[in-house]
Amino acid sequence: MPAAPCPPPPVVWEERTITMYRPELKPHDVKDTVDQLYLHPEPCKQKYEVPELVKVPEIKKVCIPKLVPHQIVREVCCTRTIAETIHDPCTGCAKTVIKTVPDVKKVVQTVYDIETVEQEVPVVRYVLKVEEKERMVGHLIGEIKPMEIIRRSYSLELVPFQMKVRVPVCVEALAPCKN
Repeated sequence: MPAAPCPPPPVVWEERTITMYRPELKPHDVKDTVDQLYLHPEPCKQKYEVPELVKVPEIKKVCIPKLVPHQIVREVCCTRTIAETIHDPCTGCAKTVIKTVPDVKKVVQTVYDIETVEQEVPVVRYVLKVEEKERMVGHLIGEIKPMEIIRRSYSLELVPFQMKVRVPVCVEALAPCKN
């Protein structure tokens, strides 16, 4: 028959204090210098041009057409009808015969001739005149100046803390069991 196994040694617990670490976020204020841009207006004069229409009266010579009537007497050829009484030599009877005879008539016509008459007429002409003026304007001037600031920075630090724990302790070895 095999021998019975030895019983396990008794576990002895001892209370000890140990140091542990936990991370914490710690703020730090850091002084720093940064460049700051400052803008300020600076007055100055600016020239600009103003266009303006100016009337310039002038007298201009123009030719005006004019109709001038005059009369012309012309001779016109035409025909005229006349009645003529003739005696028939055979019968001795009188007959009326119509004859067309050439005729010249004097005709009076009115004809218009165009003559130009020179005349002075007032005319208004416009001229563009540019006048230069000045006005006050402001330019923004930038200036960089150093400025001290306080900025907040964070770091992760391990903070120690104490904690009590129970740990097993080795007990002196017991005499081997005899079976």
